[in-house]
Amino acid sequence: MFSAVTWNRHHIHYSKDAAIREGLPDVVVQRALIGNFLARVITNWVGDNAELRKLTWKVTRSALPGENIVCRARIGETIESEDEKYLMCDVTASNENDELIASGEAKVVFAANHTQD
Repeated sequence: MFSAVTWNRHHIHYSKDAAIREGLPDVVVQRALIGNFLARVITNWVGDNAELRKLTWKVTRSALPGENIVCRARIGETIESEDEKYLMCDVTASNENDELIASGEAKVVFAANHTQD
């Protein structure tokens, strides 16, 4: 469904036969959906206290429909200047066997009147 909504017509996302022809075991979860899961981890955590300003990620293993995908974020660096206060967070998505699917980095900017908890 995500592929349909985002106009991604690549058959590996909805046709098992097409996925197998391309050397995959089954249809695969779209990389952009994995990025959305990573963004949600951050935005659910910060709520209205901050803004997800930047997110980068690289998918290193295909995720298959039906797998549980576990997304995590870890605070890396805290940066404070006169203009803004922000965190750099490491983000990961893994499958239920704790095999890494994707990793990346998020920049979380806090409003001037908010502090991190």
